[in-house]
Amino acid sequence: MKKNENANPIAQQESGEDVKEKDQREIVIRAVPNQQITQILQQYNISLNSGANKGAGGMNEQKAEDAKVGEQKKFLVNSQTTSLFMQQNQFRTIVGLSSILKDVMWNSGKLLWIDLSYNYLEKIEDELVNNFPCLRTVYLHNNYIVNMDEVRKLNTLPDLHTITLYGNPIEQIKGYRMWVLGVMYLQSESLKKLDQVVVTKKEFDAVCVWNEALMKNAGQKLKKLIPANI
Repeated sequence: MKKNENANPIAQQESGEDVKEKDQREIVIRAVPNQQITQILQQYNISLNSGANKGAGGMNEQKAEDAKVGEQKKFLVNSQTTSLFMQQNQFRTIVGLSSILKDVMWNSGKLLWIDLSYNYLEKIEDELVNNFPCLRTVYLHNNYIVNMDEVRKLNTLPDLHTITLYGNPIEQIKGYRMWVLGVMYLQSESLKKLDQVVVTKKEFDAVCVWNEALMKNAGQKLKKLIPANI
């Protein structure tokens, strides 16, 4: 029987290369451990598993490093409340409010807006201005404040921008708005809105004149300034 002389030379070449590649592969011979080999390994403190242990140790070190980097990337996010709405709660006083808020709010002293409208408040507690110095908006409308001297406590808030006092008995006082603005501008000129009405430049100028002429001994005058029917 004749050999196929027309066999594909390329296929024969590839077959030869496969054989050559197999011959070049590393041949690993695993010797059966005997007592002599074991003694030599022990004498020179050689462990056949050192490579594996080193690899495992390297993986553990890498995991530890990754965990460390992950911890560095973490940061604490604090949710800060800036507005507190406590209207229509039948409050007669807010004494103790600041201590309660410290327990339930983060950085409660940074409160910017508090709504205490539609309650039964007769006084503006010192606690309001002493413990919440950053207040910019204070709603006190529809309460039972009868003495204009209570309003003066609010002028110690340096950033107070808006207040509401309508619906209180002091609204019945003649010249109520001028009195309130006069009291507020004794300490600071930050107030821009009273009872939801913007203070105009003309009104501001009038208050400045009012303060110069009529606000001498303001403390004594304000204590006497109460509605006629109270």
